[in-house]
Amino acid sequence: MCQKFEQVTPVQRRLSEVRVTAATVLGPELIAPTIRELALEATHEMATIAPGATHTVEQIREAQLLDAEMFERGVSSRSIYLSSVRKDKRTLAHVDWLNEQGAEVRTAAKLPIRMILVDNSVAVLPSNTVDAQDGIIVHRNAGTVLALSKLFEMTWASAIPLGMTRTPDQKRLTDEEHAILQLVALGKTDLQIGERIGMSDRSVRRRVHDLEQRMGANSRFETIYRAAKSGLI
Repeated sequence: MCQKFEQVTPVQRRLSEVRVTAATVLGPELIAPTIRELALEATHEMATIAPGATHTVEQIREAQLLDAEMFERGVSSRSIYLSSVRKDKRTLAHVDWLNEQGAEVRTAAKLPIRMILVDNSVAVLPSNTVDAQDGIIVHRNAGTVLALSKLFEMTWASAIPLGMTRTPDQKRLTDEEHAILQLVALGKTDLQIGERIGMSDRSVRRRVHDLEQRMGANSRFETIYRAAKSGLI
């Protein structure tokens, strides 16, 4: 009696190889260990887009424990949050801690999707965009990771820095103030600036007035001139 064997074609073999480049991990009890393992694999950079409006004490504590291990190994970190976190004291305290470790943080009014990039070789996306705790998909396909890396860089380029900018001048500017001055220099209105950095146009107007006083200027034009002359922008 003859046995019938199915022959695996080159196409089927290739499809099998492609499938293993994307692994789905379901449930919060497996998500955290998976991300921790990926972080331990990092040798160059962890880049994150985090659309969540605020962060709990427990989330921040876990993140700092994980980040501390990476920073000790010399791994750099870049994160992009929603502009609304600028009003959350708990998150701002976390950002201060990140800045002290040398990490960079920026904010944007809108973010495309939750994402983690590890050394530009692994990308982590949510399996459910409504509930991030439902599951994640770990991508290792070079083309997919490259596309997501490009998306991150585009988002990063248009995001506003959050934290402190160290300048040689004694009049140190926060990254928010630095961003406001840059946007004023570009001729943006208070409303447009507010939309970019997540504050009301009235608050922007007040910040610009404060900067004018600090610069000893009598107008926005003079403020920009003095800031540029001092090397602040």
